[in-house]
Amino acid sequence: MVNKSLNNITNLTNLYLEKLGSSIRIKFQGHKEVNRVKAKREKISVRIFKFGEDKGNYGKLSGGEKARVEVAVILAISNLINSSSFLESHK
Repeated sequence: MVNKSLNNITNLTNLYLEKLGSSIRIKFQGHKEVNRVKAKREKISVRIFKFGEDKGNYGKLSGGEKARVEVAVILAISNLINSSSFLESHK
């Protein structure tokens, strides 16, 4: 379920990045981490791609690139919330 949601956010974010004219694409990935005391926790990582090439993590982007990614993520999440609210109200 979590990975499906992350895939939806990834796809919508990349759609909005494309609409913004950005060459940046992202990939959200969820995984479980186990520490020394065997405590499990879920973690989400973000990979950045530019012109299809893996550029590492979000911190390596310029200020303008970060802003475009943030706007695209906000639009993607807003889209998912609004479509989910619409579906819930029409059950």
